[in-house]
Amino acid sequence: MSLCLLLSYSVGMTNAEVTPLPERGTDWTIGKNVAILRLRADETQNKLAAVLGMSPQLLSYKLKGRRPWTAEEIEGAARHYRVTIDSLFRKLPDLDSNQEPAG
Repeated sequence: MSLCLLLSYSVGMTNAEVTPLPERGTDWTIGKNVAILRLRADETQNKLAAVLGMSPQLLSYKLKGRRPWTAEEIEGAARHYRVTIDSLFRKLPDLDSNQEPAG
């Protein structure tokens, strides 16, 4: 029995009422890439938030893919880390296992 189906029985919901988790989309990819670049630059989230003109909490949501990135924020992050805008939309090589971005 699947976990979703099992959970639906335990809370009295039908299978049609179980909503799947959203897939990881573009905002998640951009967030992960910016997080990787931030860690490679040995930069704090607070500093990056200030550079991008947002609160550290909002940046945290964006790095986790929970809030959308605006065109201006994407351009600002690319300029700050001296990468092309399109590179933020592609998977960057991961960091060493001891430096994974939180997420």
